[in-house]
Amino acid sequence: MYRLHPDHRKVGYLVLMQLSQLAIHFFFPRAGRAPHRPDELLLFEAEFEDHFEQCEGYEKNKLNALLCHQSQLESTMGIGPGSIDADTATFKSNELSKLIAAMWGRNFR
Repeated sequence: MYRLHPDHRKVGYLVLMQLSQLAIHFFFPRAGRAPHRPDELLLFEAEFEDHFEQCEGYEKNKLNALLCHQSQLESTMGIGPGSIDADTATFKSNELSKLIAAMWGRNFR
């Protein structure tokens, strides 16, 4: 189960399907290339998190990047048109808490 927007989920599904086909030689025989299988595939926001990267010092950059997705402010971040400042502060606080918990491995299984 992934907590992504439907379009992101569909793109991810297409990538997974293409990767599985690239590993089998008879899917694209005319391409003239050997089958390929990546060594690993890291999925974003999986239901069971089992891999974390150290990202200390990038918290503000991540929050600012998320807030650039104007079309997702209300649906994903809970930032409504009537209370932008308060909702943005709440969102930043919640996300920062998640990042801190992840950095300390609390969610690691």
